[in-house]
Amino acid sequence: MTWIKGTSSSLETLTSADDIYETHINQLRVSNPSSAVVGMATNSQYECDGTADDVQIQAAIDYVNGLGGGNIIIKGGTYALSTIVNLKTGVHLRGEGEITKLSFTGTTSGNAAITIPDGQSNCSMRDLWLFNGVADNTLYYTYGVKIKHSNRVVIDHCRVEGFGAMGVVAQSGDLTPEHYCQDVWITNNYVKDNGRNAISGGSAEDGIAISECKNAYVLNNTVDDYSLHGINLEGYWLENVIVEGNNITCTTRTAAQLSGRGILLGVTDKGGAVNEVCRNITIKNNNIHNLDLTNTYFNNSGNAYRTGAIIVACSNITNEVRNVEISDNKIWNCNGYYHAGIRVSGGNFVGNLKITGNQIDTITSVGGVGGHGIWIGGVSSLPSSKSIIMGNMIKNTDGSGVYLDAIPVTGYITDVSNTMVANNMI
Repeated sequence: MTWIKGTSSSLETLTSADDIYETHINQLRVSNPSSAVVGMATNSQYECDGTADDVQIQAAIDYVNGLGGGNIIIKGGTYALSTIVNLKTGVHLRGEGEITKLSFTGTTSGNAAITIPDGQSNCSMRDLWLFNGVADNTLYYTYGVKIKHSNRVVIDHCRVEGFGAMGVVAQSGDLTPEHYCQDVWITNNYVKDNGRNAISGGSAEDGIAISECKNAYVLNNTVDDYSLHGINLEGYWLENVIVEGNNITCTTRTAAQLSGRGILLGVTDKGGAVNEVCRNITIKNNNIHNLDLTNTYFNNSGNAYRTGAIIVACSNITNEVRNVEISDNKIWNCNGYYHAGIRVSGGNFVGNLKITGNQIDTITSVGGVGGHGIWIGGVSSLPSSKSIIMGNMIKNTDGSGVYLDAIPVTGYITDVSNTMVANNMI
């Protein structure tokens, strides 16, 4: 089988989370021998015929879950999912690569073809092609894979394609600690042409999204064609997240169908007394390129939506982003309104932000504003912390190589005095 993976000249296999990931996968293989087979053949334990095959697949999952866990092999073939399939604790779905196709025809808004419901653990999905089988897949706000507040979940070597909402999402939407997702691996997947509901005037969404999560690894994925963000790290709370070795681009979306960013790191304000925080985030060795972000479909108080290949932003001045490394990424051929290769903005308190070793080439701006390689503005450093912009290579930009914006942003605090800029090649 042939999989299209994220690529980086300096990254061929898993790196930062390699030991953790391989240990986890090996534990799953050893502790969960094959327990059931789903197929089109008459000798399969769970025989499918291409009509409402979700019934047989769910029956296999329920059976293996009842045994205490195990593996389910889904043989090659095209399977019809007319409604949600719920993956449960201890169950590991494994296909045979691109010849195992799951076609989801559900149309209920918010539903996902494969859902890991609340409170599940130690489950995975590997070597499957999951796609939206509805005739006009721009009409319905459905997801490919949705992970709710569960832990020890792996989505690996899957192709997820053509959904109206997000391709793969892990989120709880809840600030209660026990409801966070934990220990999530989204690795080696091809996530293509999702967020299609925006094309018909609906909501725009992402390729991959992580929020309200602790210990998440988004590694070596290819994300191609989306409407809002290639990879979205935005929620009420995020801790210990590594985004590495991914390839993010848009090869067929027109500017009218795309209004987002390559990677977004941000904190969503839930309101009340809770102080939302993102901390210990690494965005490293990603390729982000060929993004045409000139559409003004989205706007911010009447202003053109601020875009960038990598964005760090918050929605409220009480929120915090701490200990963020953005390093060794390659960004090229990106343009848009208020655009930058890497942009930090939006009234957030930023502590210990390191932007180092990135290669940024050909950043253009529409409307005469932006076009900077790196743009820092509308932020305030946390006490006793420093932002470092060092060792980046920046060329062919409409604006500055590195731009520190000291102009106050309405309602926010602006302080770039604690930002060190050194040894960049511009």
